[in-house]
Amino acid sequence: RDMVAYHTVPRIIETWRRAHAAGINAFVTNNHTPHVGEALRGYLADDPDPMQWIAQVSPVDDDMFKAIDIVADVGCRALFLHGSVIDNAFTDRREADVRAWLDHAKQHGIPAGVAAHAPEAHDWVYDMGAADFHKVCFFNCGSLHDGKGEKFRLSDIEHAIERIQRFDKP
Repeated sequence: RDMVAYHTVPRIIETWRRAHAAGINAFVTNNHTPHVGEALRGYLADDPDPMQWIAQVSPVDDDMFKAIDIVADVGCRALFLHGSVIDNAFTDRREADVRAWLDHAKQHGIPAGVAAHAPEAHDWVYDMGAADFHKVCFFNCGSLHDGKGEKFRLSDIEHAIERIQRFDKP
């Protein structure tokens, strides 16, 4: 509650402006936190030279296509599908869904990538050849999203680095 109370829409926008003034030219944030969305719309619409927004996309009303359309319309310069979305698609082997979502995003003329917590999920998507880039987590912390608690292991870093070095995409 304290964090949400402190990070008001004006403070978020001020933080982005200060970051940009310091030479940072891009930022990542999600599409589903209401006050962050309000800040995004204001910042991207009002700033004459905004940083580039890379959107972390989760479904809106259980609809990933709708979410992709919204972030593209708001003005993201690239997007990636949320790690838990890809982890779940990997578990259920929903390749057709992942391909359809990424193809849909690319129709907006923006790079479309994926995040995932499990290195194996990245391998799966990479082998599809469908993503423009991968956001590889150093820790396989997917357990946070399925209620199993925090499980950060230093040995996870080695597996993440192996993926980063193996993939020929950013």
